[in-house]
Amino acid sequence: MNVRPRLFTVGCMCLLGISLAGCANREKGPDWQLRQARHDLQTRDYQQAMVHVTRALNLRPGYGPAYLVRARVHEAQGFLAMALDDYARALDSPEDRAEALRRSGDLFRRLGRYAQAISSYEQLIRDDPDDVEGYLGRAGVLIKQKRYEPAREDLRRAEGIRPDDSRIAAALGQLFEAQGKFSRALREYERAVSLDKQNVDTRILLGTLHARENRIEEGLAAYGTVLQMDPGRGDVYYKRSFLHLAAGNYGKALDDTVRARFLGEEVDAAYVSRLKQQVQERAADAGP
Repeated sequence: MNVRPRLFTVGCMCLLGISLAGCANREKGPDWQLRQARHDLQTRDYQQAMVHVTRALNLRPGYGPAYLVRARVHEAQGFLAMALDDYARALDSPEDRAEALRRSGDLFRRLGRYAQAISSYEQLIRDDPDDVEGYLGRAGVLIKQKRYEPAREDLRRAEGIRPDDSRIAAALGQLFEAQGKFSRALREYERAVSLDKQNVDTRILLGTLHARENRIEEGLAAYGTVLQMDPGRGDVYYKRSFLHLAAGNYGKALDDTVRARFLGEEVDAAYVSRLKQQVQERAADAGP
């Protein structure tokens, strides 16, 4: 009996099995796990994102990109100290260092830890003097500290590197608004919107400036556009309610507070009670 063909077939099947197992292992390796974690982060499935990023780190200890993703998952869940620890770990990864510095600087700024925020942004600038993010971030902190001249200088440098960046125009608007130069702030916000029509945050700044300057219709229009673009912004519904109140539209103001609260925004109970009373009084005045 000739067994060679059978042995050859069995050998091929074994090799094929080993090859497929190797492919499966690669598919489930740290890079695959990290891709899954990023997808879960994007879809806000933070528990599953943490499962995948933990597996990635178990498979490849010290994996810089995994620390960066884990930091973002922590930050999204409000675990800010843990996020900062992981951003610090990601600094050792050359390909992730710039993003880790930027994100840690932004988080320090949110926490009001301005000296540490500036330190992060300055490291970013030292690593790459043409990195716009470092100048933008540092300028944002300097504006908060009312250090307007150095903030203006940072924004000049950023504008020289990237003249058509809508974020720089928006930051200039914030600088001028902080200085009480409202007409110049308005021009910069409008320029920022023209440079990036999809930038929701800039439209909110524009609407808030209109509200501050008592331009009710313009503010309502700006906030209305934002809510068409992103209906989940409870904070914008709440802001818009005050403009409806100023226009005497108590029912619309009350509706906006209801939407804001439904979307998780903290709403002043006394303000809501006052609106309800005004709606009832208006209905009584209107009669049957």
